[in-house]
Amino acid sequence: SEFYVFLAQNISDNIRSAVGISFTYPLSTSTVYDDEMQGVISADITFDSLSEFCNRSIQQAVEALGNVNSTNPDNFLLFAVFSDGTLVASSDPVDYNSNQTNISLVQASDSQNGIIANLSSFIDYSVPANDTQFFGYKLGNGSCPGINQFSDIVTEGIVQPGLISDCLYVAYAEVESVPFGRIRHNSSLKFTTVIVLPYSALFSDLLERLSEAQLQSMEDLKKENQSLKNEIVRNSLVLVIMVVLLGIGAGFLVAILFTKSLRKLAKSMRRLGDLKFQKNYKYYSRIKEINTLQQSFYTLRASILVFSKFVPTTVVQNIVTNESKARQLHVEKKKVTILFSDIKGFTSISEALEKEDLLRLLSTYLTLMSRTVESYSGVVGEILGDGILAFWNTPDNVDSHAAKAVASALAQQRSLEFVNKQFKGMLEANGLEPLSIRIGIHTGEVLTGIFGSKNKFKFGCMGDAVNLASRLEGVCKLYGVDIICSGSTLAELPERNFEVRELDLVQVKGKSSDTKLYEVLGMTQKISEQRPALFSNGITASSEQFSSGFSNRKSFWSWKSREDKGQGKELSSDESTWGPVSFFEQKQLCSRDMYEDALHCFQNGSMEQAKAILENVKEKFGSDTATDLLLQRVIAAMEKGPEHYQADNWTGVLKLSDKEF
Repeated sequence: SEFYVFLAQNISDNIRSAVGISFTYPLSTSTVYDDEMQGVISADITFDSLSEFCNRSIQQAVEALGNVNSTNPDNFLLFAVFSDGTLVASSDPVDYNSNQTNISLVQASDSQNGIIANLSSFIDYSVPANDTQFFGYKLGNGSCPGINQFSDIVTEGIVQPGLISDCLYVAYAEVESVPFGRIRHNSSLKFTTVIVLPYSALFSDLLERLSEAQLQSMEDLKKENQSLKNEIVRNSLVLVIMVVLLGIGAGFLVAILFTKSLRKLAKSMRRLGDLKFQKNYKYYSRIKEINTLQQSFYTLRASILVFSKFVPTTVVQNIVTNESKARQLHVEKKKVTILFSDIKGFTSISEALEKEDLLRLLSTYLTLMSRTVESYSGVVGEILGDGILAFWNTPDNVDSHAAKAVASALAQQRSLEFVNKQFKGMLEANGLEPLSIRIGIHTGEVLTGIFGSKNKFKFGCMGDAVNLASRLEGVCKLYGVDIICSGSTLAELPERNFEVRELDLVQVKGKSSDTKLYEVLGMTQKISEQRPALFSNGITASSEQFSSGFSNRKSFWSWKSREDKGQGKELSSDESTWGPVSFFEQKQLCSRDMYEDALHCFQNGSMEQAKAILENVKEKFGSDTATDLLLQRVIAAMEKGPEHYQADNWTGVLKLSDKEF
């Protein structure tokens, strides 16, 4: 506002009226203030407050000048005048009496201070002074030598006191309010600030120096005096400007904006270090520099999110958190469980479907299977077209990793029902059967870590155990089963939690040692060691104890065919545990036991007994691929004669020559 008379009122016990200026600033949550106005900040500054500041500034100037006891203190002045000549502040506040009821604005030319009134005839306040102006003024309207006319004031190092007696040094300049930070005024205040200092005060330090060293160069005295003069004027003007603009308050508001934005950005960075991408909330600061930093951070966050889909999450997290090993080639020997899965007949499926339908089907399938693996603490190492390579116990240590891998395989088979249900119409329209998958699981020591060259890295596992897991997935086709695990994996499983069927003893191509194969039938009891974050209904189930008649496996030999009332293999949901627990029918377990007895007879060379058991299995329970294959091998051995299967080197091992196995 302009300088004005405040409404007459009892402002305080000693102040009845006052003059001054007012500042206002709108508060809004939008840069368009008319849309979302919240309030207004207002501040009043009275003539007495401004004059008190001027008085303190003059006192500081007096202290800076040193010993000026011999100088009249009334000759030190600092005052401010609007362009219309109104006096707005003075270190000698004699013109406004706050105790008066009626008070009016005072022109500088009418000031009760004679120096202020007289200087008004030398200074035109209505004409802007872009630069600081200086001149000498003598009380009584006499003339004074210019401040730079040292040759007239000092002769051979001796000051001529008569030339500077009653002389005053006057400096004035126009001051205008300026924007600070992001707070801007709709209009600016322009006024002239005038400072008056006695010549004798300015030269007090100079007199002392000349008395101690009269031979000092006059040029050095000019430089010192000029430097002192500029410092006093500069400090006075800076202090006045800071008070007018309420710099402290504005700086506080700006600091709040900075710290709020930086705190939010720091929180987002901590979440990024933990690879937490659930929330997609973005906050942008109004401060340009911080806004630029935030945009760069969100771009980095999106890039890391995509990167984590190519590489196991733990590996990405180690890179982000600056783990030393994560940024260089390294391997370690570790026992892990490897899982290979593949869609049966995928070549025929890919030829029958349009590419868009194929992509949609494959994306849905791989997404569901990948989440199933991860929900059981596994890591998807690679997507192999329609297949998945997954690891347990690397790069992070996983308790019961073999059990979790087998449970994950069972959960994948169960989750496949959701995919077939969703794409049933599309598959039938193209003459395709529902999807089915084969899974091979093996546990063994591998070299695991980051492999590659200096320019390209890849996380994975390397070793014979990886190759064997891949071969086991192919062997599923030979035996007509869905899931096969090796004897090494079975040895790691907890007792009485899984039902398996011993399939065979084989020697895959490229290996000299034999491998025991087991078909994974399902889970019989829940494992409550740690519940993973499961995502689909039916993957987690509770277990029910079988009837006491199942405690003796050989008792199933007396099982007779009957109509079962239960549905069989129905899951019972219990979210306190993990693993797709199944209910087994008596005939399923009885068939399993008879098959295993026939296999053992075959491996021991008792062909007649093995043949009799297998024919009994086919008669009571029907045929399956594994039973037919074993029966063919028994008949083939019997055709070669006892000298073949009763030899000392007979083991019944099936040697698989095809690399697919």
